[in-house]
Amino acid sequence: YVLQNHALKDYVSEEDAANYDMSDLRADVVEELTDKIMMRQELLTAQLFTTASWSLNVSLAAANAFTADTTVSNPILVFDTGATEIIGNSGIQPNTALIPRTGYIGAKNHQSVLDRIKYTSSEVSETMMAQLFGVDRLLIPSSQYDTSAKGATSVITDIWGDSAWIGYVQRAASPRRVSSLYTMMRDVPMVRRWRDDERDSEAIEVQKKFLPRVVASLTGFLIKDVY
Repeated sequence: YVLQNHALKDYVSEEDAANYDMSDLRADVVEELTDKIMMRQELLTAQLFTTASWSLNVSLAAANAFTADTTVSNPILVFDTGATEIIGNSGIQPNTALIPRTGYIGAKNHQSVLDRIKYTSSEVSETMMAQLFGVDRLLIPSSQYDTSAKGATSVITDIWGDSAWIGYVQRAASPRRVSSLYTMMRDVPMVRRWRDDERDSEAIEVQKKFLPRVVASLTGFLIKDVY
């Protein structure tokens, strides 16, 4: 794999730095640029969750969506089916599930889920939902980004769309350990600073090299149109 280079740059003038008495402006700029690059990393990872990446997948009909809350829809059975497909094709027991927030809210308030716990708990927690789906960890992403052109009216879009997923994620990365996907990267972001006399400012650039990739597609199962 060849890592992709991602970098963002901003400028800090001496006047801005002097008037910024809340903290260190340069440190805050580095933190902001790093956060934006991390968001780009999340977006590129989310773009891997398509049927082109996962041969094991299902697209739910409108009546079967998690938010439909109908008698023919059941989030637990959908995840059970996904786990069975993974085990049958790879021999690996899935340990991680992912549901975007809108789909998660629909799933945890679904009648099939509430019926399972009505005599044991008055609260539906993330840990409990993970147990119902048969995994160790449940991820509920809620990140958003602005897809509009600069200066235009904001168009806020969910990074993760309407797809859920179940699969096996290795906690300790290794070339000899199976995992549905990995993000190859350098250990830490690289920060460069230099003087820009023309702008009478200090230029600050944060650079990070990474590449998210699906490496064992048969250990993952994609669930499309969950809401």
